[in-house]
Amino acid sequence: MIKSIISIDINDDALINFVDISNIREDDEYGGFRVVLNIKFDTIMENLQIDIVTGDPITPKPIIYKYYPILGDSYVNVWSYNIETIVSEKLETILRRAETNSRIRDYYDLYLIYTKGWNDVKVDDLRKAIDKTFEKRHYAGNIEETVAILKDSKIIKSRWNSYKKKYGYANDIDYDEIMQCIEEIVRTIAPCK
Repeated sequence: MIKSIISIDINDDALINFVDISNIREDDEYGGFRVVLNIKFDTIMENLQIDIVTGDPITPKPIIYKYYPILGDSYVNVWSYNIETIVSEKLETILRRAETNSRIRDYYDLYLIYTKGWNDVKVDDLRKAIDKTFEKRHYAGNIEETVAILKDSKIIKSRWNSYKKKYGYANDIDYDEIMQCIEEIVRTIAPCK
């Protein structure tokens, strides 16, 4: 299906090649796939990953996200997770994986949402999304205890420092700032968990 979609010529001078497909989330009821594509446009060449999954609760419902591409002059409507579900999934992943987490981008994403997009978060919907996501993923840990462990974690702090060296957009963000945002998110959802 992916190969069929990327073979459609939309006369944009972009060349998209299929690189790989692999299983992800094999422990989930339905699992999923990660597709890797290579995109060439003029002198630009990038790989793009697309995760295709099903069975995740999207609370209260999916949204239509208006994506404005770098090239072109019109929006593309894309069905998407709402911000509350994104926060709940990233928070659950951080808590469940704790110090074994190598997905440091989730920390950055929560920081970014909290500092730049928190006004768009509907707290009641966030609490419902947390409840459904944590139930679906069988999270049984103690949220506050795990956050306290992560706050003092030399392992995660070291991974954060490596991440921010690699990605310039995160260079000026201290690990303590990240954890303050996560603590505030947890305080926001406290009545539900």
